[in-house]
Amino acid sequence: SLNMLDPSRNRTADNLSALKTYNHEQGVTCICIGQIRDTGAPVGGESLVHTADVVFLIEEMSLGSKEIAELWGGSYRDRIDVIRAVKSVTTPTFPHVVRLARDESNGVLKVHAAQPEIYALPEQ
Repeated sequence: SLNMLDPSRNRTADNLSALKTYNHEQGVTCICIGQIRDTGAPVGGESLVHTADVVFLIEEMSLGSKEIAELWGGSYRDRIDVIRAVKSVTTPTFPHVVRLARDESNGVLKVHAAQPEIYALPEQ
């Protein structure tokens, strides 16, 4: 926990940078799972985004019009879960959000069957 490194949170950026350097030296990839503030910014702020090699945000998206609801396979005013790639220093990112579903048998996240065709993921 970064708070254990510095409970006052005065040196979050320095601690993140040191952790990133250590991880790279050790050949370790670190995944940070965090929360999003009401403002849309991640808890940890720009320091966290700047230091991370890859940033994905899982968010709720409101289907605020009938047209948008139809496009995303939902009902007007529904809320759906989407994932958005913010940054990657190792690979290209997909420019559109992806609607998420969860496999009922094991809980694994997967692309929702109603993902719009115009935003289809590239074939492997």
